Amino acid sequence: MKKQKAKRYNQKNRAEEFLSYEELPLENYEKDVPKISKFPVKRLIAAAVIILLCFGIVFAFYNRDKLSPENIGNWFNYELLGKAQGEGYPSTISGTNLSAGNIDMIDNYLVYASNTSCVTLSSSAYQIANRQITYSQPVLKTSGNRMLVYALGEKSYMVNTINNQEHAGSLGGEIFCADINKNGETGFVTETDGYFCKFSYLNDLHKEKYTYSFSEYFINSVKINNAGNTAVLGGVSAKEAQGKMGLYVLDFYSDKPKKIFEYPSDVVLDIDFVTDNIAVVVAKNSLFFINTSNGEITQHSYNKLQLTAYNINQETGCTVLSLSRSGDGRNCDVLYYNQGGELVNTIKTDISVSSLSVYKDRIALLQNETATLYNKEGENLGAAQTGKDARAILLSGSNQAYVLGVSEIRTAEFK
Repeated sequence: MKKQKAKRYNQKNRAEEFLSYEELPLENYEKDVPKISKFPVKRLIAAAVIILLCFGIVFAFYNRDKLSPENIGNWFNYELLGKAQGEGYPSTISGTNLSAGNIDMIDNYLVYASNTSCVTLSSSAYQIANRQITYSQPVLKTSGNRMLVYALGEKSYMVNTINNQEHAGSLGGEIFCADINKNGETGFVTETDGYFCKFSYLNDLHKEKYTYSFSEYFINSVKINNAGNTAVLGGVSAKEAQGKMGLYVLDFYSDKPKKIFEYPSDVVLDIDFVTDNIAVVVAKNSLFFINTSNGEITQHSYNKLQLTAYNINQETGCTVLSLSRSGDGRNCDVLYYNQGGELVNTIKTDISVSSLSVYKDRIALLQNETATLYNKEGENLGAAQTGKDARAILLSGSNQAYVLGVSEIRTAEFK
């Protein structure tokens, strides 16, 4: 039998097999360290950049009306660089008569329409624009970065941005009510021959694209959605002595109303869209939410409580009402509804509320010369002195507000 040779081991390799990395020569240790690929890091960076770009595109799309060259330039010049600094508030009102409903905010700028002027003010009270008007009863409507000013009972109107006039026009009949959406499309209710009134929808080039004439109701409130395809209008019956409220949903692609709702003994005060297909109607005795897509309506009765103030906020989609429990304006309940028409919270107070304003989750209530700040959960966040002649309050931030007085506009800070 052939004898097998004993297997020999390379002593050097055998020794290295049992050595720890600390005992290995440096050159051998470096050979065993795995190399970290740079590709995963590059891919992570590329993915992060793509996500940020997508976020930026989505943000720009949903805020495209606020990212116009004019808006960016205004913010850069008036707010960031402070090129045109005003003397600060209070600011004297231009004109002798300014209605509490004719003051609003557009992209953090204060705008108002008095009997002589349409004015835009910066946060430092610098007068960005002052356009003279000759309307005896001007009405201001705002949406996005545009404002519509029209002459109630006359034929003239104008469409402005923060510091430019886009259009000035005249209609064939006297204007009863009107509206503008964020794209610059407008809707007018005017007098007309053979009917009580006529609704006209004008596109952003101010060309008439749709009309509807009313034979049963005098329309006193109108709102068009931002999609530019639907309007909700409200008015009072011309045939019943006791008064009957009618609400119309008009589709601009149909010559007949999509829906008509009728309610006895009520009056429309205001209409607004909180989404493209959810309209809110504030009436004297009830609050209504209309789904213009399916034609459903939800009614919230005030249960004989007196409505003293309200605010429909397009940014948050909420509607806030102040209802007096005592019937004389005092002891107000503040009701907060979401955009779906659901009552989220009721804040009970013992004050009389003459004006209220909503900013994000904050609610400011004006009572005489004092304003109180709450969040939507009902927590009292502070108070501010507003002056004895305070007529309206407009929140401009989480704890700041503009206050409309008889002859001036001032600021208030909640503490």
